[in-house]
Amino acid sequence: MPNHTCCFICNRHLPVKSIQRILLNLDREIEHCISNGVSTFICGGALGFDQIAASFIIAKKGLGKKIRLICTSMYKSGQIMEYEGKGIL
Repeated sequence: MPNHTCCFICNRHLPVKSIQRILLNLDREIEHCISNGVSTFICGGALGFDQIAASFIIAKKGLGKKIRLICTSMYKSGQIMEYEGKGIL
């Protein structure tokens, strides 16, 4: 079976009144992807949706799904060093 990839990215500020619906839809879409041959998921590292999507993938992998997660960084080369010095990372 070929390796198919899905990438999740979204606004980091999720509307509070929509979070339950977003979580239900996200779980359903991840299951749909897996059942259609997606085995690699890519998520950004931003707070909010990116980390929620990553946690769903980690949970499903823990349940025995044959999937992998790649986390990307939104930082430019060298930018992480700037944040480390400011106590952010």
